[in-house]
Formats: sequence, structure tokens, C-alpha cells
Amino acid sequence: MQYKVTYLLGDQVREAVMTQKELDECRSRCGVIEAVIVSDQETSATDSNSEGPENDGWTEFSYGDKRWSFDSDQLALWDEQLQGFDFFGYHMLVKPTIESVTDFIKRHGH
Repeated sequence: MQYKVTYLLGDQVREAVMTQKELDECRSRCGVIEAVIVSDQETSATDSNSEGPENDGWTEFSYGDKRWSFDSDQLALWDEQLQGFDFFGYHMLVKPTIESVTDFIKRHGH
């Protein structure tokens, strides 16, 4: 089961699609505002969008057992010690999608 989660990280409101385990971890570290169960079809649509007004242009996804987030020009990796996303690099992609960012990550050996 997956959830569309709205949560507070620092002073920023973010949204992500999470598994039950990720939601439980988020509840212990972040201020969860709302968690709504989503169907597989809704999850696919959410995961394939690279930007949306509800998430300030940041898209979160999992790849290689790690949590990643990107916007129009930056890529960030979840840092367990910081309990937040840490800048990874500039991806330099014209229209970033989960697929193109995943390719970027692969090219950089992660």
C-alpha cells in the first residue's frame, strides 16, 4: 500500500508518495500533515510528473534503495543523519523526469 503524504520538513511543506515503512519513518522525523492512500494508477501518475504546484517543483522517488529528490536543476539525496535531503549536484537536464534523473544517477556511479 502506498500513501500520498504531505509533511513539514524544516520550514517547507513537501509531498511524496511513500510506502507504509517510509510513512512510519517520516512520522517519527517529520511533521506529517496528511497521509492519503493512493491506488497504483494514481501512484504511477504522481511518480511520472517531474513538477507540480503542490510540491514546489521537487519530485521525490526511490532508486537503488535510496531516496532522491530533484527540481528543475538540482538533485538531492536523503541523508539519514541530517534527517533531510542533502544537495547531490546539478543535473543539467532540460526537462527532468524520474527516468532521465535515474539515468543521470547511473552515469555518476550510484
